[in-house]
This record gives sequence, C-alpha cells and structure tokens, in this order.
Amino acid sequence: MIPPHTRSQLSDALTPPAGMRFAMGVVTTYSLDPTILLSIPLHLAWLGLGDSQDPLTDPIRLVEALRRVASRLTVFSERGRMQAPDRPHPLYGLLEGMIHESVAPHGGAFHAKLWLLRFVANEGKDSPLLRLVVPSRNLTSDRSWDLCLQMEGKPERGIMEANKPLSGFIATLPKFTSKSLTEERTAELGVLSREVSRCRWDLPKDFNEARFHVLGTGRRPTGWLPERSEEMGVISPFLGEQALKALQKLTDKPVFVLSRGEEMDRIPSVLSSFERCLTLNSQAEVSDVEDVRLGQLQGLHAKAYVLKKGWDTHLVIGSANATDAALVRGINVEILVELIGRYSKIGRPESWISGEKSLQKILIDYTPPKSPLEGGPTPDAIKLETMATNLSKMELELHCAFETDGWTLTLHSTSVFKLDDITMDVRPLSIAQERAITVSGLDPAQPVDFGILAAAEITSLTAFRLRLGEEEACFALDLPLHGGPEDRDQAILRSILRNREAFVRYLLLLLADWGQLQTIPTSTMGNIIGLGSWGSESLTDIPLFEMLAQAWAREPERLDEVAAMVERLHDATGEHGEPILPEDFLEVWRVFKTAMANEAAS
Repeated sequence: MIPPHTRSQLSDALTPPAGMRFAMGVVTTYSLDPTILLSIPLHLAWLGLGDSQDPLTDPIRLVEALRRVASRLTVFSERGRMQAPDRPHPLYGLLEGMIHESVAPHGGAFHAKLWLLRFVANEGKDSPLLRLVVPSRNLTSDRSWDLCLQMEGKPERGIMEANKPLSGFIATLPKFTSKSLTEERTAELGVLSREVSRCRWDLPKDFNEARFHVLGTGRRPTGWLPERSEEMGVISPFLGEQALKALQKLTDKPVFVLSRGEEMDRIPSVLSSFERCLTLNSQAEVSDVEDVRLGQLQGLHAKAYVLKKGWDTHLVIGSANATDAALVRGINVEILVELIGRYSKIGRPESWISGEKSLQKILIDYTPPKSPLEGGPTPDAIKLETMATNLSKMELELHCAFETDGWTLTLHSTSVFKLDDITMDVRPLSIAQERAITVSGLDPAQPVDFGILAAAEITSLTAFRLRLGEEEACFALDLPLHGGPEDRDQAILRSILRNREAFVRYLLLLLADWGQLQTIPTSTMGNIIGLGSWGSESLTDIPLFEMLAQAWAREPERLDEVAAMVERLHDATGEHGEPILPEDFLEVWRVFKTAMANEAAS
C-alpha cells in the first residue's frame, strides 16, 4: 500500500537505471493535474543528480527538461477530468503536445492507469529496458492509499503470448482521442507496442506468472470477472451491487471486502456473504484534514482482488473498481495485471487483513449505520457535475489573432450552452483567476473574448470554474487552437531567460549530458541547477569552451540548438536593459558558428 503522504513509488519509477537515460514513454490516467505533469519531465531528465529541490521552483530547469522529454512522453487522460490549478504557470503551454484527452468508446470512463517507460544506455548498444508501472493512483496530488505494481524487462526475439493484451492496448490508444498524434508520437507508440509484445518481465518476488487484462476497448463492451476460486478478498473504494454479487458467485469463500464506509452503506444486503467487511480507520485515512485541497481524493483508493486457487494465489491489481460499469457492463477502459504464485510464499486472502505483515493495524470492521445517513453530494453539486460533463462534450475551439499591442484570444462554441442559474468563469490556464471572464452561457454568435494577451500566455489549455450556491466545480480542457503565434514557445523561453545569469544556466543545461554535469564542481553545479545563488565567481569554474567543443565533436546537433537559442535571444535585453547574451560568450560562439558554416559548405 502507498501511504497518502508519499509519492516514493512515482519517484522510483521515474529514476533512470544506472547508466541509462529516458528515451520515450506513454502514460494513461483518469484524472490529470497539470502541475504534477509539469514536474514529470524534470524528474525524468534530472533525477540521479542528487537534487532534492522542489521541481517547480526553477523554470529554467523546467524549460530544458520539457525540451528534452516532452516530445517523447505522451499522456492520455479522460476528457473533462483535467484539474485547473489555482495559480498560473508560464510553462503550462509547453504541456499541450503531451496531453491527449480521451473518451471511452462505449460511454463509460477512460479509467486505465499505466506508465510504460523506455530507457536506453548512455553509451554502447545495450538492449533497451522497459519499465511498466500499473498504479491505482491518478496523475494527481491526491492524498489517498493506493497500490502500485512496477516491473522491468528487456525485449527478446519471440512474441510473448501473455503480453498481447498490453501490446494491443498501447497500439489502440490513438483511437480514444480526437486529437491527432504527431508522426513522431505515433512512431514511438509503435515502438513501445512492438517491444512490449517481446518483453520478458522480471516479476515481483515469489510470483512466477503475469497476465494482462484490458477492459472496454473492443468493438463491444468487455468486462472482467476472475476464474472460480476457493477464497476471495476484494479491495475497492467504489462498489457496485451487481459486481459484488457476480464476484461472490465465483468463489467458495468470500473472505473480506475492504472499501469506503459510504459505499457499503448503499448496498448492505450484498455484504452479508463476506466473512468480514472492513474500512480504513480514521487515523489512516488522512492525518491533516485541513491540508486536503478541494477536490483531492483521500482515504482508500487501492484496487485489488486476492484469490486462492489450489496451490496458488492470484493477485489482481490495476485500475478497475468492483463496480458494475467496470466489471459487469465493461463500458470503462481499464487495465488489470494478474500475478500468480504459490500461496505458501505469498499468502492467501486472509493474510491481507490479519497478521504482522498485513493491513490489520489500519483497518476497522465496518459498522452499518443505525439509521439512514444524510450526506453525499448536494443537489447543487450534482447539478454542477452534470453541467461540467455536458460542457466537456461540447465542440469548443479557440481563435487567436495578432493585433498591434498583442494577441487576441477568443473562445467559440458551435451551439448554445445555457447555464441557467450557474455562474461560469473561463480563462487560459496561463493567466491568473483574477483575469478570468465571467459568462452566463455560451453562444456561437457571442465568442468569449479574453482580451489582449502576450504571446507567452497563449495556450490551448482552458480552465472552467462553475459556481452554484456554495458549491464549485473546476476543470480544464485542451481545446483546438487556431491562429496561435508560431513563435509562442520562443516567447515562453524569452519570458524565462530574463537576465544573463539565467541565459548561462540554460546554456549549460542545453549542452550538458549526465557525465559532464557530474564533473562540474559541486558548488557550481548547485548554481547551475538552481540550488544556490548565482555569482560571477562561479562562472570561472564552468568549462564552457570545453563543453562546446565536446558537443561539436560528439553531438553537433546540440550546437544547432544553441544556434537557434542565440537567434531567438540576439536582441533580447534583461530587466535593466542590458543584453542577455554576454559578449564573452558571443566571442567564443563565433568560433563555433564559423566552424559550423565551413562544415556545412564542405
């Protein structure tokens, strides 16, 4: 189980193996927090350098991490379930290419949660390594109890029959999104799908077999129910009456069900077949209620099905709750991994809820309420949720045009959308809530005008806030953007590199590889990656000419990137009017620029 106050499993999953670097990857998630996503490329690019700084506090490192990683990491998430952060960030716009909002083909939820990362050797031609992570947690900052499976393996020559469902799922992901993938991303998904089909996984200790189950992706809805077992335990935060009945029929002994109390309150008659009904105790659910943000999940969020069959225990973990939509009707897109091993080594269902190594210390027996409990979502909250869902299904798009004093951005709808007594604020995710536009509805004849924006503020990520009484619903959508500035990414870079020190730091990150970063003195390295103050004395410790020369000899394409940056910033000035490009750098750079021109002419 993953305690609610740690994301160690995610950090472990993002750390490249020794001597390797991130090459490409794909992520699927139900809900998505852009703030968390913003930190992922930085982790993939810089973990392993001993940096413990908050990853979001240094936009210079974030820019370079996004440049290195964002084009090679593709994220699929449920449309309408992207969170709208309260605070704007200048780099949210650079996430657009990664995000692909998706819709389940049979009307359910795109609920699968998966990370597939490919790492390659820094040097040599060793086989790539695949890392598969199947968490129950979304790509958010939820403070909940979760489960996470992590496996690694290397592709071999032959097709592994057991991997076909997983390989097929990766290959079909583009079908769930209306946003076209670039040729590069399509090719990367093809590589991942093919290599997964040939991958031999290193299984967790004491397990000897892994099976993959993909739900809700075929021509017809496809649910999942386990094979018949002698004993069964169910862990699921959300429950469905028909799903629990179906599970009970497939086992001789329903040992336990672990869920949320409010879920079991709804279906007390179905629970009687289980020997024990359990919930997390109040101390385990969350330690500081005041620290839980609006909309964050807390408490139990893990999903698992523990089965004893003969000599074996089958542990099934993944994204699917024990709900009718997931298991019975099969309308949700879900993924499950079934691990099999001897119960004498792994334990049986009872082992999860009793004994020293069990969850016993954080569990309590469920007590049915003496009378019907009031609570749950208010009518206003339900109305807002319905309105948000309907809004996410609308055909919306953004139009951008250049004016003499900046860029105009307008939101257009193809049909009328009435809000009735609901108030709605709309804004690009790159600007503060105070600049949001309040509207009473959407009308094709009256586009929402966001006014004049800077080029760096133009983004397709659009935040919506719906309010009714004391209730509020916030979410963001990735909308089609027409006519945006072609140099938007350059404008974002210029907004970050505001002085010479920032330029030099970015230049070093642009040139450096992992080995070079580790040879720079520790005090100077701290300044480069943003751990300390930048002083002119530390510049003498930086082997700038040597780094340019090594790039010229080993990876000349890096100098093309430097040339592009110099071109973008050639007339840029700092906060006090000084040129951002230092003259001593330009003197060194002219040598390499001439060499590059001579090489191109020869």
